[in-house]
Amino acid sequence: MSQIVVKRPPRSLPPEVPSDELRLEAPPELPRGQQEGMLMQLLPMLGMGSS
Repeated sequence: MSQIVVKRPPRSLPPEVPSDELRLEAPPELPRGQQEGMLMQLLPMLGMGSS
């Protein structure tokens, strides 16, 4: 049984990393509803009670 040696070419260099300054913005805030708060607190308890 013989072996075939395969020589791969060397890897190419990665692209240069930009040194410019990045400007980040805060994500938009989601509006909070007051009526969904009570329901969201009760749903996990109802789920645990049914199991």
